[in-house]
Amino acid sequence: MDVTREWNKFTEKNIVTPTSAKIFLIKNTQTPINSNLKTSYQIKYEAQVNQLLAQINPQSMWNNLTTLTNFNDRYANSDNGVEAANWLKAQIENLAKQYNREDVTVTYVKTGRYKQPSVVAKIGNQTEAGIVIGGHMDTLSNGRKPGADDDGSGSATTLEVARTLLASGMQFKKPIYVIFYAAEEEGLVGSGYVVSEFKKKNIPVDAVIHFDLTGYAYKNQSTMWLISDYTN
Repeated sequence: MDVTREWNKFTEKNIVTPTSAKIFLIKNTQTPINSNLKTSYQIKYEAQVNQLLAQINPQSMWNNLTTLTNFNDRYANSDNGVEAANWLKAQIENLAKQYNREDVTVTYVKTGRYKQPSVVAKIGNQTEAGIVIGGHMDTLSNGRKPGADDDGSGSATTLEVARTLLASGMQFKKPIYVIFYAAEEEGLVGSGYVVSEFKKKNIPVDAVIHFDLTGYAYKNQSTMWLISDYTN
């Protein structure tokens, strides 16, 4: 969470007193008890998963990564950043049309003072708690910043996941949200606005995975790294 932004919201709605900070901290650090929360997940659907894995197209990922890195940068407050968002949105829309999927919606989520919006695609018409799959599309500014690894790789991974799911024709029990976040390099700004949008619309989420630097391979080791800090 962006503590500063949440504190500003809190002070707008409440009279500030000497105990305000303590009340604010208690409110935002206590974990709500949810009796319906699943604490463990079963590994299943092996046949379907392997079927999907077989459809992953490395050349498609390479082509998409090449397009993303052909932008001089994808800085969140630049025209390039906006064009990258437009391109990603168009890719999902084209995939939905190509595979005759009428259960796909693609929208922008504005990012405050930054030009670049996040791109949110929903696969499925279900209203229950969904699964979020995403990566950030932006890079830093100042000079040539193609961001092949950070995070063109994660964006290309996310886009290929979307292509594979749509091409499969499979229908899922939960809606799947494919998200390309804006302004991650500015302090996780874009994802904060996406979360606010989800909360405003009461969109429930069951699980999230974020792909960042998926092309990174230390000394070409084929290791999959799962980052455990600042995560649940």
